[in-house]
Amino acid sequence: MSVQKNCMAIVPVGRMEKGGLRLPFRSRTRMLNTVFFDATFDTVTIRPAPMTENAASNDVPVEVLIKGAFPDACSELHDVTQQRAGNLILVTLTMRRPQGSVCASVLRPYRYYLDLEGRFVPGPYSLRLNESVHTFEVRPPADS
Repeated sequence: MSVQKNCMAIVPVGRMEKGGLRLPFRSRTRMLNTVFFDATFDTVTIRPAPMTENAASNDVPVEVLIKGAFPDACSELHDVTQQRAGNLILVTLTMRRPQGSVCASVLRPYRYYLDLEGRFVPGPYSLRLNESVHTFEVRPPADS
């Protein structure tokens, strides 16, 4: 198993960037007194690219759309890691917030687009995002 780190992207709900651009997370130079915790999310949509008969290869990329809400005005996404062993993909998404800060108790929606590492041949897969398991299937091209 290999561990992969991705540059994260947030698109606030109600504001999509033109052409599906992804915004890199702000980098914090000071992480002192910061609390890290598993990200909270509401929905996970897994979207394998469609496979066509004319494709040069028998595999496709897969994108995951994670929708959730930050629990307060100070929390933000911190990091994502991926591990893959055959048809099992393990993803850990973490948040951070300054420890001891006074933060407004408001839910701030977010959308996070994650491109899974590698390519996927037709077959069933399981994606474990933090402690939640989601299954998906990459389908072979339909017969003409």
